[in-house]
Amino acid sequence: MAVDPRTRQIAIVYPDQKDANSAIESVQCPPAFSGACSSPAAVYDVNDGQRVFPAVAIDNLGIVHISWYDSRNDPTSLYSSDLDVYATYANSVAQPFHPNVRVTPSTINFDIADTIPSGFIGDYSGITAVSGIARPAWTDSTLSATTVTVPNRN
Repeated sequence: MAVDPRTRQIAIVYPDQKDANSAIESVQCPPAFSGACSSPAAVYDVNDGQRVFPAVAIDNLGIVHISWYDSRNDPTSLYSSDLDVYATYANSVAQPFHPNVRVTPSTINFDIADTIPSGFIGDYSGITAVSGIARPAWTDSTLSATTVTVPNRN
């Protein structure tokens, strides 16, 4: 959940397991939940795969930034442990989302026994944003140990 610092509108982002493929959805709510929230809107733009651990931030310009783990790049397994981080944005809480963009430079395999014996990738991902630039953060096991990664680019 994130609050627009200018309008106080609220954006709520969550995963939804509707069927074999999961969804990341967003609803918009009025300030202080003073009325009904909108119907859920899809944030992702590809149906295949699993999407988990969404994160949302609204910057000082009112732009809504969202990131999440996504398995769309591994068509061989419905419940793949090969994940990428994807992101999108909307110009405001009430606007539609732009096409998804892959953020990870390479696919993360969370099923590498030497790296993560338990296969546990953590409970959350994160994102922060200011002046139209977002910085997602995620757990990455492509190195010799599990680390938190924040990209150094816009």
